[in-house]
Amino acid sequence: MPDQSSAATEHAIMQEITQPLTELPHDPVAAVANADFPVVLRGYDREAVDEYVQRTTQLVAEMSATRSPEGAVRRALERVGEQVSSILGRAHETAEDITSQSRAEAEERLIQARAEAHQLERDARASAEQLERDAHERAQERERAAEMRVRELDAEVERIWAERDRIVNDVRKLSEELSLLSSAAATRFPAATTEDAAAVTGPDATGVAAEPALADAPEPGLHPVVAADPGVDPGFDAWPAPEVAGEVEPELAAGSEPDLREVPADVGDDRLVGVQEEDNADEGALRPFEPDAFDDGLSASEQPTTVLRRPRLRVIDLNHLGRERVIGAWQVDDVLIDPGPASCLEALLGALEEQPRALLLTHIHLDHAGATGSLVRMWPELEVYVHELGAQHLIDPAKLLESARRLYGGDLEHLWGEVLPVPEANLHILGGGEQLLGGSFEVAYTPGHASHHVSYLLERTAFVGDAGGVRITPEELTIPPTPPPEIDIDAWHGSIERILRWGPERLAMTHFGESRDVERQLAELAERLDTWAALVRSEDFETFIDVVETEIESGSSPVHHEAYRQAAPPELLFAGLDRYWRKRDGGAGGPADEPETNETDVFTGGS
Repeated sequence: MPDQSSAATEHAIMQEITQPLTELPHDPVAAVANADFPVVLRGYDREAVDEYVQRTTQLVAEMSATRSPEGAVRRALERVGEQVSSILGRAHETAEDITSQSRAEAEERLIQARAEAHQLERDARASAEQLERDAHERAQERERAAEMRVRELDAEVERIWAERDRIVNDVRKLSEELSLLSSAAATRFPAATTEDAAAVTGPDATGVAAEPALADAPEPGLHPVVAADPGVDPGFDAWPAPEVAGEVEPELAAGSEPDLREVPADVGDDRLVGVQEEDNADEGALRPFEPDAFDDGLSASEQPTTVLRRPRLRVIDLNHLGRERVIGAWQVDDVLIDPGPASCLEALLGALEEQPRALLLTHIHLDHAGATGSLVRMWPELEVYVHELGAQHLIDPAKLLESARRLYGGDLEHLWGEVLPVPEANLHILGGGEQLLGGSFEVAYTPGHASHHVSYLLERTAFVGDAGGVRITPEELTIPPTPPPEIDIDAWHGSIERILRWGPERLAMTHFGESRDVERQLAELAERLDTWAALVRSEDFETFIDVVETEIESGSSPVHHEAYRQAAPPELLFAGLDRYWRKRDGGAGGPADEPETNETDVFTGGS
C-alpha cells in the first residue's frame, strides 16, 4: 500500500494538474491540445500519458462543440485525475512486486549462505576432530614407545647395578682372601737369606735361576657326557676347572707335599678361590683356601692361585628376513645354543669372534638348528649335542625337508636356507639328566613343543628353546608356539614343572631375549596353553585367529606385533592344536595317519 510520502506526492501532482484551471485561456481546446504535459507524469508511463493526452484532446474537441469550454475542461481534468490515480496505483503495485521479489531473493540467498556456513563449520569441526584423533594416536604411540624404552632402560640399570654389586662383593671377598693369604704367607714364610735362597734354587752358569718345567696341557676338546645326580643343583661350587693349561711349579724334593698347580675356572667372578692337589684331589674339584696346604719350601710369591671368571653370555640377533628380535642364537664363551636357520648364517658368522667348540641344540626345528650342517662343514671338529629322537634327522634330513617342502613349497630355501646333513661322528646323543662340558651345563628332557626337545641349565640361567614360550622382550606377553605335528599339552606342563624345579633366575629364549620374572612367565604360558587348546576344540579357525591377534595387539607394543606373528604364525598355532585334539580323540590326523618314519616336526616359523 502507498505510504504517506506517496500520498503527499500524489497531492502535489493533483495541485499541478488543477493549477491550469485558474488560468484557462479563452479557447481552452487549443490551449489543452498545445500545452506541454506536466513533466512530473512522464516518469510513470509515457505511452499511457500520451494516449491520455490524445483522448483528452479529442474529448475537449467534442465538448467544445456541444458545451461550454469550462465544463469540458473540468470533465477532462476529472478524467485526467482518474487516469493519474490508476497510473500511480499500478506504479505502487509494480514497486511492491519488485520489493517483494528482492526480499525473497535476499532471504533465499541468506538461507543459502547460512547453509553454506553450517556446512563449512561442520567440515571444519570434522577436520579438527580428525586432527585431534591423529595427534592423540601419535601421542599414544610415542608414549608406548617411551614406556617400552623406559622399561628397557630400567632393566639395563638393574642389570648394571646388580653387576656393580656383584663386582663390589667379589672385590671385597678377594681383598679379604688376599689379606688372609698375605698374613699366612708372612707368618709361614719369613724372608730368606741369600745363602738359603742359593741353596734352594741353585743358580746356573749365568747366575739366573732355572726356568720351571711346563706341565703338559690337557688335550683340547669336549668333556664326555656325564650323568647328573638327580636332584642335585650344580651350583657355583660344583663347577670343575675348564681345560685351560696353567703354569706348574717345579718339582720338589722327594718326600715333600704333593705339587700344587693353578686351576683356572670359567665360572665366576675374578676372585681367589684356592688350590688343587695334583694327585689326591678329585679331577675337576675345587678346594677352599687352606693356609696349611702350602709347602714350606715355596716363597709367598711362588704360591699358585686359582681365579674364576664368569662365562661370557649374550644373544645374537639373527635378523630373520630382515626383522629384529625374531630369532636369537645364544653364545656362552665358545658354545652356541641353537645357531638358528641357515638363511641367517651370514648374520651369525658376522657376530662370532671365534670358532665355537660345541653346539647345544634344544630341538632340530629349522629356525633353531637349520644352520648346524653348514657350521660342521666349516669346522669339521665341531661337536653337536642333540636329543636321541632328533639325531637321525640331522644325519639324514631328507624326510624332514620333504615334509617342509609340502608346507613351504618354493619358499623353503628363502625362509630357512640350505639344510646340510651332520656327520654322525660329530653328534653327542642326549636323553636328559646329563652334565655337559665338564659339568657346566645340565640337560633336562622337556617335551611338549616337540618330542625331542631338551633344555640346558648354566648356573642359574635356563636355555629353554621353545619350552618357555615366545616372548619378544622387553614385552611381557608370552604365547605358546604350537605348530603341528608333535604338540603334547600334558607333556608340556610337565616340562614347565621340570624347569621350575631348577629354580633358574632367568630364562634365555630363542624368540626372543632373556627374562627374569621366571615364575610369572611360565605361569602365563601354562594358562594360555590350556586356554588356546580349549578354544581350538570349541571354536572355529576364524574365531581362534581373532583371539590370538587381539591378544598380540593388546598385550604388546605395535613395534613388536610383526615379530610375534613371524615367530609364531597364528594359523600354524591353530593347526598344531587342532592336530593335537584329533590325534588324542583318535580321528583324522591321529596315530593311524602318522607317517611310517614318525617324522619330526618341521615347522620353523619362529617355533
